[in-house]
Amino acid sequence: MNKFDKEIRRLAKQSKCPTSKNYEIKMNDLLEDLGKEAFSHTTKKVSSRPFFKFGIAACALTVICLVSVPVTAQIIDYVKQRMLSMSDKEFEEIANSNDEHNFTREHDTEAITYSREMTRQEEKRYSELRDKYENEGVFPEGKLQIVDKLEDSENIDSLVYETYNRKLFLPEKELSDEELLEIIDYNYKSDYVVQNSDEAKALKEAWQKYLSDPYPNATDLSEEEAAAKAAFYLETMYGLDFTAMDKTIEFVASEQPVSDNYADWEVTFKGADDFNYLIKLSQNTGQVSLVQVFKGETFCGKPGEDAEINEALYTSVYEQTKERLQNMYPSSGITKGLVAYEKTEDNKAADGLLDIKFFTEDGYCFYFQYILEDGLYDYLMTFQHEYDSYLDSSRNDYLVILMDE
Repeated sequence: MNKFDKEIRRLAKQSKCPTSKNYEIKMNDLLEDLGKEAFSHTTKKVSSRPFFKFGIAACALTVICLVSVPVTAQIIDYVKQRMLSMSDKEFEEIANSNDEHNFTREHDTEAITYSREMTRQEEKRYSELRDKYENEGVFPEGKLQIVDKLEDSENIDSLVYETYNRKLFLPEKELSDEELLEIIDYNYKSDYVVQNSDEAKALKEAWQKYLSDPYPNATDLSEEEAAAKAAFYLETMYGLDFTAMDKTIEFVASEQPVSDNYADWEVTFKGADDFNYLIKLSQNTGQVSLVQVFKGETFCGKPGEDAEINEALYTSVYEQTKERLQNMYPSSGITKGLVAYEKTEDNKAADGLLDIKFFTEDGYCFYFQYILEDGLYDYLMTFQHEYDSYLDSSRNDYLVILMDE
C-alpha cells in the first residue's frame, strides 16, 4: 500500500464515536453488502468531490474495497432495510452534512468531534443500544438534528450536529436512549451514504477491474514511457534534472478512475537531501493525476506558520505556475484561473498555504498547492469536470483572486 493509502487509513481511524474493533469489522462488511444493492438506487446522487485534501469520503471509500469479514444475516436484515428505506431527501441531507465545503481548519481532524466526552455510563448504554439497533431493529423515533452553523453554541440544551465544524453538541444532562439511538442511526446512515456516492462506485469498479488484470496491457504506456513522461512533468514543474535520480515504478489501482483508466503508473524519484517526488499518470493517456513531494516519508504539505498577505506575490506565483502548466500541456487552453487563500482573523494567509487552480478547454481542473515559506509546490492534483469549489461554496473564510476568465 502506498503512502497516500496509509494517510487515508490514518484519517479513517480518527472518529471520536465510541466503537470497538468488532463493530468496525461488522460495519465495514455490512456496508460492502449494502453497496451491492445501492447500484439500483439510481435516484440518489452525490456530487463528485476531490478526496485527497478532504479525507471524509476517502476514509470510507478505501475501506469498501479492502475489507470483507462475515456478519450475521440478522444484522444485515435489520440495518439493510433501515438504510434502503431512506428517502431521497434524507439521503441528500446526510450527503450534504459530509460535504467538504462545510469543513474548517479550526480543528486537527476531519472526523466528527463531540462537544464533551460521553460519561462511562453513556458509553455503556451506547454500546448496548448499538447491539439492539443491529440485532433487534431498535431504532430512534426521530432523527438527529442537523444545522449548518450554530449561532449560540454555548447554550445548547438538546442534541444537535453542526456541519460547519463537524461537531456534535451533547447537552450537559445525561443522554437519553432516544438521543443515543439518533447518534447511532446517523453514524450508520452517514457511512452508507458516503460509501454509495459516485466516488465509491467508481472506485469499487476500478478496484475490481484492477484485481482482474493488475498488469499493463498493449494499449497502456510501457514502463519506460511512463518514466519518461513523469520525468518531463517534474522537470517542467520543478526545474530539476530527474534523469540521474533513482526511481521506482509501480502499476497501481487508480484513486481517480475515469472511464477505462482504472489504473495509474506511479513513479517515485529520489532527490537530494532526502526529498522524494511521487507522480501518478493515467495508464493509457499519460495524463498526470497526482504529484506529491515528501521529505523522507513525510508529506511536505503540512500546515505551517501563517504568512503575511502579499497579493503582488500571489499574482507572480500564479503567472509562474501558469507558465509551467502551459509547458506541460501546450494545447490544453486555460479558460479560467484563480488564486485562493484562507484569511485569518489577524489578516494573514492561514498555514502559509496558497491554492492555485486552472480550468482548461478539455474539461480538466489543475489544482496546485504552494508553500509560501519554502517557495515549493507540495502537490498538484488534476480532476475532470471539476467546478470552482471556492466560488460555489458556503465557506466564506477563503479569499479568491480571479486571474483568467
